[in-house]
Amino acid sequence: MPLQSVPAADNRRIFPRNAVIWRGRFATEAATHECVVLNVSVGGACVRTTFPPEVGDHGRLTIDRVGEFDAEIVWVSNHTKGLGIRFRDTPGDVRRTFLLH
Repeated sequence: MPLQSVPAADNRRIFPRNAVIWRGRFATEAATHECVVLNVSVGGACVRTTFPPEVGDHGRLTIDRVGEFDAEIVWVSNHTKGLGIRFRDTPGDVRRTFLLH
């Protein structure tokens, strides 16, 4: 299934986002939490989960069948249970991970 780009009006980020629905996990030192990746770019991702993270939390986002990324939570929506995650890996490294899978 091809990736669908998020409309430009909704995308104020440096890198274009692609709408997806992928299973994953966000792991911190304290725990690992299941999540669903809703959109992704080489700069970060939007995920939905039920755990109550905090902005600034660092961890590892694992996207099933894609790979693992060092990440930081940059925003949290308690209303939608959404998280904005910025990858700490370089955009080139993230791109290579996606190309390999």
